[in-house]
Amino acid sequence: MDIEFIKAKVLDLAIKGKLVEQRADEKLSPDVQALPELQGEFELPANWKWVKAKHLINLISGTSYKKEDITNKNDLSAIRIMRGGNVTNGVVIVKDDDVFVKAYLANKDSTITDHDIVIVASTGSKIAIGRSGVLANNMALGGHTIQIGAFLRIIRPQNKEFYKFLKFFYSTSFYKNQISHLVSGTNINNIKKSHITDMLVPVPPLEEQKRICAKLEELFGILNEISNLKGSLRAKLDLIRKTAIDRAIKGKLVEQCADEKLSPDVQALPELQGEFEIPANWKWAAIEDISQINPKNKLTDDYDVSFVAMADISPGFDNSFQQSTAKWGKVKKGYTHFQDGDVLVAKITPCFENRKSAVARGLINRCGAGTTEVYALRPKYAHIIADYLLFFCKSERFIQQGISRFTGSVGQQRLSKDNLKRFKIPLPPLEEQLRIVTKLEEILTNISTIEKLLNNN
Repeated sequence: MDIEFIKAKVLDLAIKGKLVEQRADEKLSPDVQALPELQGEFELPANWKWVKAKHLINLISGTSYKKEDITNKNDLSAIRIMRGGNVTNGVVIVKDDDVFVKAYLANKDSTITDHDIVIVASTGSKIAIGRSGVLANNMALGGHTIQIGAFLRIIRPQNKEFYKFLKFFYSTSFYKNQISHLVSGTNINNIKKSHITDMLVPVPPLEEQKRICAKLEELFGILNEISNLKGSLRAKLDLIRKTAIDRAIKGKLVEQCADEKLSPDVQALPELQGEFEIPANWKWAAIEDISQINPKNKLTDDYDVSFVAMADISPGFDNSFQQSTAKWGKVKKGYTHFQDGDVLVAKITPCFENRKSAVARGLINRCGAGTTEVYALRPKYAHIIADYLLFFCKSERFIQQGISRFTGSVGQQRLSKDNLKRFKIPLPPLEEQLRIVTKLEEILTNISTIEKLLNNN
């Protein structure tokens, strides 16, 4: 169920007079300067009229400022300036990076009030142009007056009783589509004053406006509750994924069999070095003791291989990636090498915490190369299953410990090879690894099915 799509359809019905009943005794005020009926964009109920916006609203420009006008937000006389990024999801919000200007730029007209509608009038984004919003309820202003910046406009209803209806109108597809056809600019999209003031608005009698707005608020309230429930459910599904993997690596997801033993080839750590209690027939090992990190491939230059960029690796709990074809001679230097059966794990933020990781399978000629921002882990032993190692690398424990070990500057932080190789992994016997992988794949598949149902309903 696409909530925003449904809202758009409901708004479309509302402005066409198809949401609530009309009453023949209700008339539009003669003060409203209406156009002849045939000049409208679609047919309206008999007691509605098409009205140019300039007869309904005043359009107000924003505050321009220079670098020397900017001051500190600790100055309570300063004015908080709203910009395009402050208008989102139908509301105007404050942000940590808001600009504050000195009090001498105070302008009563461009100060946002409770009955104002703010629109984005100039931006490089085709999506953001014309976006509208009203002051968010209980918005903490920190004692500051707020004004719009030069790239915004205030739509101020001439009759405050029309405010709610106009607020909804400036969220409709009808309005948005007209703006998208009217805006001009090579790199910056601009709304001219006439684009707004000459726009035709379908206006019902005031009494019907009130019924329409009450019905919209009722329906949107229900839709928002559904959206919140879906969001909550998605969060719970993610928690189930994390919990299942956590139980798996602690030996609590499938049964243990006492006669199953870990291969003596595995260089296990002394039992007390573990970070939590594991079953008696499990052992702790370091990543470097059970896998090679970034091993090299040796191939002829004319060999076709797979190439995998970071964008090709799926985030989250999926075990999938895309690939393209490359000649080995073109990618053998300056890239990470891997082959079928290797576990690819992103090492840079935010890809690491987004769980961009997968088992390399189905590679062209079983070999590949790709972004240097991944590690390739190649199990050293046949009794170390790549999929079990992958699930460990997707575990919340691995992710959180990896984040705590990041090095580098903000925005370019990474998990170093030295930190990765010292990670301790709890290892079950081969047979139990197989049972764990099978069970986790079953659980994650079922959760993905539920998510698809949520997205399609």
